[in-house]
Amino acid sequence: MSAVLTLIAVLAVVAAVVWLVRRHNADSAAALADAQAESRRWVERLGGQVLALTGTDDPSRQALADAAERYTAAGSQMEQARTAAQCRQVTETAYEGLYYIRAARTAMGMDPGPELPPLPGQSRAGEVTED
Repeated sequence: MSAVLTLIAVLAVVAAVVWLVRRHNADSAAALADAQAESRRWVERLGGQVLALTGTDDPSRQALADAAERYTAAGSQMEQARTAAQCRQVTETAYEGLYYIRAARTAMGMDPGPELPPLPGQSRAGEVTED
């Protein structure tokens, strides 16, 4: 009788562990899918700006070239991203490109567009207060 109860207890523990592992894997997959969608949104936003703008002077052309570099890098990173942390890196690269887009738009006398989220570490590094 006690062997049967022990066997039932062991099977219950094994079933609980299997359920927890499957639940963790499903949660991880959902978090990765969300991170990939967020990254793609920012990369597509950057791509739209890179393709739509043409520089009118040297500073704006350089800023757009830098933004195009970030767009290419973000696209490459996106293809290789397999974790949420890698997707966050893609998003940061896209943010950098969008900061260059804002600089180009400002250099061309255009509205720079909506504010962008701060880059990680940007608040610790400070900001330039001079023109």
